Amino acid sequence: MGAKTKLNTAYLNGSLIGGGLIGLCFQSMSAFVFATIFLIACGFYNRNIR
Repeated sequence: MGAKTKLNTAYLNGSLIGGGLIGLCFQSMSAFVFATIFLIACGFYNRNIR
């Protein structure tokens, strides 16, 4: 596994954890989904995820 793959995995896991925390705070599955999609999209926009 290369460094790029490890970094992408770390960013995706961070997005899932962040989305999970937001979903728990709002006690909503849709908040989890929207927050996770938003965080992943921000990662692509900032070129953190390639």
